[in-house]
Amino acid sequence: MRRYRSPVDAKVALLAWYDREARDLPWRRTRDPYAIVVAEFMLQQTTVRRVTEKWRPFLDRFPTWSALAKAAPGAAIDAWRGLGYNRRALRLRELALEVMDRGGTLPQEPDALRRLPGVGTYTVSAIRAFVLGHDVATIDVNLRRVLGRWLFGREGVRDREVAAAAQAILPPGQAKEWNQALMDIGATICGVRAPRCLLCPIHPECRWAASEKIHRDDRSAGRRQGRFAGSSRQVRGRIVDLLRDHFPEPLSRAAAIERVKDALVVDSASVEAALLSLVRDGLVEDRVGPDTDLLVLPAARSPERKAQLGFRGR
Repeated sequence: MRRYRSPVDAKVALLAWYDREARDLPWRRTRDPYAIVVAEFMLQQTTVRRVTEKWRPFLDRFPTWSALAKAAPGAAIDAWRGLGYNRRALRLRELALEVMDRGGTLPQEPDALRRLPGVGTYTVSAIRAFVLGHDVATIDVNLRRVLGRWLFGREGVRDREVAAAAQAILPPGQAKEWNQALMDIGATICGVRAPRCLLCPIHPECRWAASEKIHRDDRSAGRRQGRFAGSSRQVRGRIVDLLRDHFPEPLSRAAAIERVKDALVVDSASVEAALLSLVRDGLVEDRVGPDTDLLVLPAARSPERKAQLGFRGR
């Protein structure tokens, strides 16, 4: 296996820079495992700026694993407003239920962490490094870019190679600071476009900065996200926001469809398709009966009780 070496002066420079320039993010000021995991879930597909605004209000509403586990799924979705990708709220609540089943603590073993709801490869490493204090390198899109440029002189390096390099240069006992320092370099200096190399503390050791030509692998650009306006993602989000506005009360299905159509200028079929997908994903419940057809964010009901009340979906 190829060996990777980070000169001692680069490590010292990076950690010294972080000590001076670290972003003041509120979840870095706590050791509460629950609060840190909430932040990690929010950060999966949302900007740091948005999470900074939403993290504390969510914790005020659900301050502990127990509080979130006891909440109705719809309450978790309601509190997730403005963060997007609402299924993360459901997965986070399911995780809270799992943790409470374990006596209120997270498992220590990587395999056990991977089996938890909503926990992928990055989140496993983040929990191990930031919550459990293990010597584990975390690899997200920003760290992949920084490490690829620094250690390989290019972007688009295979995940396995980046992970091996990151783990090899990790300073023992400093995983939390080290990973966060690299994250902050990626966020503030080593950006996708126009990196500010001369301000970077590891600039003298960076192979990418030393090269005359920037090497970019096509895979580093990633896939462009599709158009948002009029997309299923936008329609789904508008339906959920509409139900948040009425939570915990239900809303007439017909009225909801008309309001979304008018707001987004889309056809009924698009709204119906988005609504069906939300019901299928467990984000919305469709209450039907002889004289009513109402939509509501999901409640914490047993399957038997839901059947009695006439809910479609899970």
